[in-house]
Amino acid sequence: APKKRKKKSKRRQSQFSATDEFVRVIRIARHDEMYVATNHGFLYRVSTAADATTWTWTKMYESESTFISMHVEVYDDYDLILLADLNGAVHVINIFQAKS
Repeated sequence: APKKRKKKSKRRQSQFSATDEFVRVIRIARHDEMYVATNHGFLYRVSTAADATTWTWTKMYESESTFISMHVEVYDDYDLILLADLNGAVHVINIFQAKS
């Protein structure tokens, strides 16, 4: 009789180490701007550069906990950003737009 094979674990192995930073949540604010929250508790505003081929990442906020969800409300002169983290806290951030 053939031997039974042991089942291998189907558990996914992470592609990231504990120190790697990766995107947890992304929300588009405008056609050339978005907000990115990471596992390291950073919120970035990402916008197209003047050449329209590269992106500029600007750190806007920092928390000690990982962000797990984000909501963005866009207004004429500022963006209201709500971030929830793994500690159960909600962070409310106003980011004012530069005047052109």
